[in-house]
Formats: sequence, C-alpha cells, structure tokens
Amino acid sequence: MIDFGLAKELKVKRIKDKEMIGTHTYMAPEVIEGVYSAKCDMWSAGVVLLNMIGRRNPFKGKSKEETM
Repeated sequence: MIDFGLAKELKVKRIKDKEMIGTHTYMAPEVIEGVYSAKCDMWSAGVVLLNMIGRRNPFKGKSKEETM
C-alpha cells in the first residue's frame, strides 16, 4: 500500500512541484494542480478505502487525461 521509493521527508508546509509522481487514479486535485501539502495523502487513502469497500474508483475515464 505504501511505496517508500517515492517517499521523502517534508520540511515545508506546502510543495510547489510541476512533476506528477504516482498513479493518476489516486492523485488528489492539488497534486494535479502542482501545489499541495501532506494532506493530499488523506485523499489517496480515501480512494484506497473506497476501492476496497465499493470495488470502484471515484472517477472513471477511458484514458489518463480523461480521468484527470
């Protein structure tokens, strides 16, 4: 459930980054916009929970761009 290969310690409250790392299905809208904080991890955890309980993702698209 956790990929420590992408993990890093946050020394700032908010991150401004143009690079998107991760699976688009689980990304919070803030990550897609490029300015986010550690709170976006709660979004991803909620998507995982919805997937486990409801066996579905919150957003469906035929392509990565459509889903985002």
